[in-house]
Amino acid sequence: MVNLPAEPQDEVSRRILRRLFLLRNITILGAASGILIADRFYELSLPLKPLTITLLLLAALNLLTWLRLKSPLIISNTENFLQMLLDIAAITSLNDFTGGATNPFIWFYLLPLMIASTILPRGYTWLMATLTVACYSGLFFYNVPLPHDGMHHDGGFQMLVFGMWLGFVMSAGFVAVSIVGLAHNLRARDRK
Repeated sequence: MVNLPAEPQDEVSRRILRRLFLLRNITILGAASGILIADRFYELSLPLKPLTITLLLLAALNLLTWLRLKSPLIISNTENFLQMLLDIAAITSLNDFTGGATNPFIWFYLLPLMIASTILPRGYTWLMATLTVACYSGLFFYNVPLPHDGMHHDGGFQMLVFGMWLGFVMSAGFVAVSIVGLAHNLRARDRK
């Protein structure tokens, strides 16, 4: 077997950043859709201003990420980790304003953790695990409660079930996009 030189770290980091960019686009669209459905169809009075600001900041981050991907400067694991930390901040903000730990989309915390555990060094993964657990735990105590508890409001249980279904559909899509893509990259690297 011939040992070929390893792929440059910048190329690996650049592919990771492209995947984060794609996943963030899906997150923005999914969160905006969920907020719209909760507001329009379930007539749930959500704090739209802070939610909109969070989504706009996430979109601005993605615009900067897109520009960064066009730059010839080297992309590092640290830069990718910092981008994921900003994603964690956005996820925390979105969950904070939509019921905290009771939000059916709380599983979004697993996405940056899955990506970190797959592609980043062990230290980053443990730090990401610690931060996601801390943020999720904090949402049990600090959050903007929904206008009702989700179970005693007309249609509240259906809303919860729909949110869980939509969360599962989105998680299946995220796993397909992120894990399958990462596995493909690993297989391609192994073939080289």
